[in-house]
Amino acid sequence: MHEPSAGVVAPADPATADVVGNTSVTNAVYGSSVLRPWHKESQPERGLNARGVRMRRSSVLLAVVLCVCGPLLALAAPSAVSPQEIKATFATGKPFTSKSPSGTVFILILKSDGTALRTPKGVTAGTSGTWHLSATGYCSKWGANSENCFTLQKNGPEYLVLDAKGKIAAHWSAPS
Repeated sequence: MHEPSAGVVAPADPATADVVGNTSVTNAVYGSSVLRPWHKESQPERGLNARGVRMRRSSVLLAVVLCVCGPLLALAAPSAVSPQEIKATFATGKPFTSKSPSGTVFILILKSDGTALRTPKGVTAGTSGTWHLSATGYCSKWGANSENCFTLQKNGPEYLVLDAKGKIAAHWSAPS
């Protein structure tokens, strides 16, 4: 027979409770509102009623949604980069990475004097070009190709380069 913990009164008549831990018999002797610490079914629910359980579940669900969707919300709202920010970040003469939508990776160097160099990653010879700031972004011309203008948006650690139609032309990483 299980012995109750100190300070808890056992059934007055052992014949009434065939086993002290038997819930139905113990409830008859002690009443259902009395805690029986020696029986696992009698442990309190830590003070949570049905509303508290719903609130706890809602809080957990909210935490999961924020953890999953929080980074997506940050990605969903890229911020525009001004021409002066483009100059300060990229026109340093330091190489940085540009990845085209097709997956081709270039190493770009934009110099403050308006000259530029675009080299496919893994290749030693690149294409010379020119660049300048525009009212909303920058424009570049590579080799004999015509000039194209772009805007930039910061999207987390990368920069989205958008063409005149707003289509992504490249993904840039800031020089290190």
